[in-house]
Amino acid sequence: ACRIFAKEFGKEDGRTKTCQNQWHALIDAQMNKCYEEADVLSAEKWPKKVELLTKAFDLTKRSKKDDNAAVLAKAEEVVKALPSDVETLNEQYKRQLAADALLNHALLLIDTHGKPVEGFKDAARVVAMGQHAGSGKDGIGRQVAQAYYLTARANFKQKKFKEALPHAVESLTLFEAAHGKLEHEDVPRVLSQLGQIRHKLGETAMALQAHQQAESLRREIFGEDHCEVAASLSNIADVQKEMGKLEDARDNLVRALPMQQDQWGKKHVYVGFTEEKLGKVLLELGQHEEAATHLKNAYTIFSERCGQEDSARRCAKSYKDAMMKGEDGTVWETITVEQVLALKKQQSD
Repeated sequence: ACRIFAKEFGKEDGRTKTCQNQWHALIDAQMNKCYEEADVLSAEKWPKKVELLTKAFDLTKRSKKDDNAAVLAKAEEVVKALPSDVETLNEQYKRQLAADALLNHALLLIDTHGKPVEGFKDAARVVAMGQHAGSGKDGIGRQVAQAYYLTARANFKQKKFKEALPHAVESLTLFEAAHGKLEHEDVPRVLSQLGQIRHKLGETAMALQAHQQAESLRREIFGEDHCEVAASLSNIADVQKEMGKLEDARDNLVRALPMQQDQWGKKHVYVGFTEEKLGKVLLELGQHEEAATHLKNAYTIFSERCGQEDSARRCAKSYKDAMMKGEDGTVWETITVEQVLALKKQQSD
């Protein structure tokens, strides 16, 4: 109901806000109930406590308290409730419960809080659970595959691309074994990471293949116009641009942009990155007027919406590099898009 009201009447409409307040009140009540029940449980009853705290963690992501610090704090509470010997647990249910808690925490540390080393440690514990003598990967195949993916991601974030590659490949193999097929939403995420790693290693043909496979799977899983498809199209364009296939890169970014705008709105940071990428490709193709439009859109998003001054400055400088090549005597690092457009007009006049 909240989504419908927001779409029909806007986020600031009284009907939307009333519905949202009711929704958040229900979520907060459920969260409080989880904590009350968890507080009275002893350490021996850790599985039930972890269940309740995990539910509270999931609810936090949907509440008014959904900020990065609050969500991480809830994930840490779940991990603290685990026994110290999780790597040697023998019951399948307990292994799954512990593995999911560690993976939630690792994902936040790696992707949201810029702490890949700490996240790597959680992922390594899940891998150790899968390697525990007598248990193998029984019952936690998906979690072990996810742990290898996060290990690859942690290495990627630290620019350890060679170290990341085998973990991404192993993750893909384990996901296929766990699901019995590749047509599962876990798989394109790994393929995208694999493509990014191979791109950084200079293996552009294999990177393109991985990204194209991810895009095909995402279309099948999510539908034609989903933002996940747009992410793959953007990744494909990155590789195509480096391969000199500028028209193909442009076409894929043109397809991706409206998908992202429909999903997140025209002022989202991801939309800004795609606007910037498209602007740069158009500049290389010599389509300066179209490039200026997209770079100015990106500049506006970064400077007004996100406060990313470096990104905004980068957009202005990209425009200058193509349009004002050979000029000197100007401090281009601090130039704005408006100033560049004014200079271009002077040249034209």
